[in-house]
Amino acid sequence: METVKKHKKSILLFMIALVLSGIMCFAFFQPHYPHDTYNIAKDGYTDYAKQRFLQDARPFTAILTILADKISVSIELCSLLSFVLALTFLSSAVVIVYNLLEKEEIGENKLRKIMLFLISFLMVFNYLAVEYIYFFEACMMALGIFLSVLAVKTIIIEEKYAYIKSLLLLIIGVFCYQGSIAVFPMLLLTYFVLFKRNNIKEVVITIAKSALMYGFAMLLTILFSNLLFQNTRIQMGELVLNLETIGDALYCLVIESLNVLPIYMHLAILILTSIILCFNKNDKIKLLLGYWVTVLASIIICIMPIITGSGIGLEIRTCYAFGITIGISCLFILYTSQNAVESASRFLTIISYTLIILLFITNMVIYIVVTNQHIMVNKLDEANCQIIKKYIEEYEKATNIQVTRIAAIIKGEGNEYYPGCLEIGDMTQSALNTWSVREAIDFYIGRWLKFAPITIEQFLDFFGDKTWNSFSKDQIHIEGEVLYFCGN
Repeated sequence: METVKKHKKSILLFMIALVLSGIMCFAFFQPHYPHDTYNIAKDGYTDYAKQRFLQDARPFTAILTILADKISVSIELCSLLSFVLALTFLSSAVVIVYNLLEKEEIGENKLRKIMLFLISFLMVFNYLAVEYIYFFEACMMALGIFLSVLAVKTIIIEEKYAYIKSLLLLIIGVFCYQGSIAVFPMLLLTYFVLFKRNNIKEVVITIAKSALMYGFAMLLTILFSNLLFQNTRIQMGELVLNLETIGDALYCLVIESLNVLPIYMHLAILILTSIILCFNKNDKIKLLLGYWVTVLASIIICIMPIITGSGIGLEIRTCYAFGITIGISCLFILYTSQNAVESASRFLTIISYTLIILLFITNMVIYIVVTNQHIMVNKLDEANCQIIKKYIEEYEKATNIQVTRIAAIIKGEGNEYYPGCLEIGDMTQSALNTWSVREAIDFYIGRWLKFAPITIEQFLDFFGDKTWNSFSKDQIHIEGEVLYFCGN
């Protein structure tokens, strides 16, 4: 009881964060199916865990998935539990971030404290964190973020053996999911350049240590995968580095925000923040420099897989670090409004409150729209697969030949998305136009067909002279016992 009283405020903040996250992600309380889930359904929990999670340096996810297999938990229930746990871990991370920031006396009144809470929420549940509540293994991805935030706290409050404890937390976090630990250098860097910037030596040492810790943790996953397994997706130096590739990645990230935000919106926030920082009373140069060091660090973290030739492109989940800079920008603006020159203080306070609230609402809307669109895509995929199922049944009845195999190819010429959907990758992309097309068809028609090849000659013969703007029976061809399907 004493413990509850002691942490009453944190418990209340956790409940608020959990409710807010539950509202904006409400659509996922019903069954939803990422593309990977179709593979899990076909391969089975254990086989998929060994082939993917374990080989990709996610041993804790593999163990949890195998355990779900042992106790026969359905995919739908397992996904729901994973989603709820993800919200729990992320909401806990929000509270930790808030408590760390509040101690720096930015929130000098109730309204500022509310703004600080919204900022903490924006940092953790940023618009590029939406995939951290999406996948089958969402709970482990979110746990990685929670542990990384704990690692930051350990250093900031200067616990005994802080860096050793922090490194251990980071290592566990990186083996939950590699992308999760991006929050560690971002939060630590933000804290020190904002609140410790007058001690340049301490800031530089902390940045160096955090960079080494982050790099070491990531290196461990590479060694784990490449030394123990041959078919891992985690590689180094696979691609030839060129400036055009990096330029395209930077444009997609900084300008287009991976199509999640309107074009130029994120960049506009960075520029606006820079202008506002010029009104700070003291150390405006240090503050501005520290802010842009933090922003550049986030960009480097996101494009590092491309620079190192890992074979991994820009994905929403791999760009979590850049998404955090929205919340970081709000934090710098709130700080400046409290420490601005007297003539601009009131005006900047109004600007900061307005911007924080608008960005918070925008972030909520993004989550609501994206999660609901994903559910809609699932339903449209299912409806189209029922058309395929009916086509198969009519063929079998007419020919008395049982369809037992499936071959699929993606044309790569049409739109991969249904009309009205945001074009942001896995979450809103039709499974019938992706690498998981065969597994998705199998899942929805209720048959596990064996995979069959399709030759160039067959593709040209069956689909070469046909075009379609939306799902069409022209995408379906059955010959013998093989179902051939052509995606956009």
